[in-house]
Amino acid sequence: MHDVSIPINWSIFVSALPKQGPQITGLTQQYALGENVTANCTAWPSVPKAQLKWTINNKTVPYDYVVQHPTHQPIESQGTPNSIGLRFTIDNRYLKTASYLGALRIRCVALVGSRRFETEQPVMLAHANNQRFSAGDLRSRAPSAAYSLALLLLGTILTAT
Repeated sequence: MHDVSIPINWSIFVSALPKQGPQITGLTQQYALGENVTANCTAWPSVPKAQLKWTINNKTVPYDYVVQHPTHQPIESQGTPNSIGLRFTIDNRYLKTASYLGALRIRCVALVGSRRFETEQPVMLAHANNQRFSAGDLRSRAPSAAYSLALLLLGTILTAT
């Protein structure tokens, strides 16, 4: 009888999952037609490094909307963080695809191995009667509208007495 030795090579892959889902920064609460949207998505350190992508209303954004950031250095015993940017202009197609509430659902998806992590942030689209309002216009007019209403109510109360 002959002893036969068969070498066995094992490959063990150790993954380190991120501590939480990706983080979206840089968005404001609302945008108007023609305004630029800029945001960043940062994934926590992981092994392997998270592969990131953006979606708007569940559709992957065009490649030219994505801003590639420089590669991050690994963090000892935690893995490598990753980040990408998003930049696009609100146009009519987004007014048509916004939800019935007038919101866009901007989502960052991080894939680590077979695991999926995601964060979504809705942003409102400011428009009324086909007129263009900037988000700043709407915010600046709100206090004056409230002030006008208060004066009207006060005037009604004073004339009733």
